[in-house]
Amino acid sequence: MPRKLRKLALTIPQEGELVERASPGEAPSAFRIWAAGPNVCDDETVYFTEKSAQLLMDEQTARGRLYSFDFDHLSIQTDRPAESGRAAGWHSLAVRKDAEGKSELWAVGIQWCGDVKAGLEAQPPLWRYFSPAFFTDADGQVTSYINCAVCVNPLTHQLPSLANIRAAAQTGVKSMDKKALLAALATLASNDSTEDQKKEAAAALAAHFDAEDGEEKKDDEQEEKSSESDEQKDEEEKKEEAKAATVSLAKENQKLKARMDAFETKESIAARPDLSPAVAKWLSTQPLATVKSFLSETPKGSERPNKITQGKGKDDEAGKDEKFADLDAAMGMRRKSAGPVGIGAPVAGIRRLNIDTAAKKEA
Repeated sequence: MPRKLRKLALTIPQEGELVERASPGEAPSAFRIWAAGPNVCDDETVYFTEKSAQLLMDEQTARGRLYSFDFDHLSIQTDRPAESGRAAGWHSLAVRKDAEGKSELWAVGIQWCGDVKAGLEAQPPLWRYFSPAFFTDADGQVTSYINCAVCVNPLTHQLPSLANIRAAAQTGVKSMDKKALLAALATLASNDSTEDQKKEAAAALAAHFDAEDGEEKKDDEQEEKSSESDEQKDEEEKKEEAKAATVSLAKENQKLKARMDAFETKESIAARPDLSPAVAKWLSTQPLATVKSFLSETPKGSERPNKITQGKGKDDEAGKDEKFADLDAAMGMRRKSAGPVGIGAPVAGIRRLNIDTAAKKEA
């Protein structure tokens, strides 16, 4: 049966039974990926069945590894830069039973990368939603799971978002205005509101009153801090100035030492003309301690002569022939000359092999 690769964006619920957090306001430690049965999205419906649950659990066991979170499914694209395929986090899969005893798929044991965790907990968050990548059969039944992405454009509608309203109020939202308060109360009173909408409205109201209490405490703390004396402030400023002056002096001392070491290195190398140019160049790049150690362990040499310095040939090239005169005579060879070399009648001044001709041998 043919399989179809799918990428379905879902909203991570902020509270309730569909998401778990270590503490309020933190990025999720677990959340539901698929509900049992149909999961509706923009283009078609995806089905998570008991067969799907068994296939995915067997698949996870066979693979024996964690699944990744990535960014907008970039890690499974073939035409993207390598750095774009980095992980946003890691997770495992688990099957849990809903209220009716049917199987749901959950992401559990989530480990978010540092920047992604901060982005999910920011106000407003950098990402609110997730999107699993998976395969389905011709009937839309989930048959294989690849990984999950954090994203900003979900396909499903009317679901709670990742942002934690209570945490937002505690980290900067002072209070709701009159219009927002009335809207939240109207949502709670309306029979047409969904349970998720009512939960969000109730959380917003609770966050509002918590924030009001928090602001009062902050005002008291500000008054206590304002009573700090000018003398204490001046003392802190003096400490900072002294610290800055110490750092500046240390930097100047380092620069001066570096210049002195460079000068001493140059002088030490110049005092050793016996060093080869390659060695001298290498030493010029080394620390002064290395230069001193190398020079102390390397004995001084002398320049190698480029001509004969002793014997008959030290003053002219003719001495070279005199040196081999006895050897030439023993081998039956004559001195070389600028004339032609041949076999036959001897020619004066030609170094040649003394070989008899056929006529000579017959005679």
